[in-house]
Amino acid sequence: MFCNNCGKEISENSKFCNFCGNETIVRKKIKDKEATKQVRVESAEDYIWTCDYCKKEFDTKSESDSHEETCGLNPKNTNEKVKIFCAKCGVENLVEAKFCKKCGNDMSTEQLNYAGFWVRFGAWLIDYAGILLLTVIIAIGMAVFFGFDTTNIDSGTDWLISVGSMILYFTFFPAIWSTTPGKRIYGLTLLKETGEKLDWGTSLKRAIIQPFSCFLFGIGYNNMNKNGKEQAWHDRKSHTLVLRKEGINYFFPIVLSILGFVIYAWVRSLSSST
Repeated sequence: MFCNNCGKEISENSKFCNFCGNETIVRKKIKDKEATKQVRVESAEDYIWTCDYCKKEFDTKSESDSHEETCGLNPKNTNEKVKIFCAKCGVENLVEAKFCKKCGNDMSTEQLNYAGFWVRFGAWLIDYAGILLLTVIIAIGMAVFFGFDTTNIDSGTDWLISVGSMILYFTFFPAIWSTTPGKRIYGLTLLKETGEKLDWGTSLKRAIIQPFSCFLFGIGYNNMNKNGKEQAWHDRKSHTLVLRKEGINYFFPIVLSILGFVIYAWVRSLSSST
C-alpha cells in the first residue's frame, strides 16, 4: 500500500503514514488536478513521487527510490536496522518514522511517559511468580543432570540459585520482548535512552546490577525522578528507560499483583521457617 500524500510505500495495516503522518484513507493526489474522491490507496499510479528526506520530486517510483537510497538526508544510510517505539501506543516503528504507523502520534515531538515506582513494583510482584517458577525448573534440572539434592539446600546455594534465576529472567524477556511478563501486563516497555530496543548486552548488564538496587530496602529506587526520567539506580547505570502506555486499565494487573504478593509472602515464610 502507498501513502497518497508523499507516495511512500507503507505496511498494509498502517492507519497513518510513517513518513508524513497522513491518514491512509484520504483524498488521492492526481497530477492533472482532476476532481478527487475518497479512496483507499492500493497502487502507485498517478503519483508525484517525492523524496521523503530532501523533498525532491520525481515522475516515477523507481527514480524516487533510487534517489532515496543515496540521499544524504536519509538516516537509513547510517542506521538501517534501528527501530524505535511510540511512547503513546508502544508499537515499534522505523527509526526514521516521523509519525507512528498505528496511532499517528508525532514521533519527533512526543512526550515520553515514564513509569513510576508503584506501577513498576506491581509489575515486579507478577514477575516474582515467574522467577519462582524458573528457580524450580533450574533446581529440577540440577537434580536430574547433576544429582543435586533439592531437599537439602544450604542458604548460600539457595541465594545463588535465586539470584541466577532473577538474572536469567530479567535478561531473556527484555532482550526478546523489550519488556517482562509483569511489565507487559502493566503496559510497560524497556528501551535504551536513545529510544532503541534493548540488545542482549544491555539487557544482561541491567539484569546483573538490578539486584543491587534492592539492597537496604530498595535504596536504588530512591530519588528515581531526580533527572525527570523515573530511573532507578540500575536504569541510570545501564542507560535504560521504563515507559508506560496511556489508557491502561489497572484492575486486572492489580489483582495479579496481589496474587504475586501472596506468593511472595508465602515463599518468604517458608524460607524463614527452615
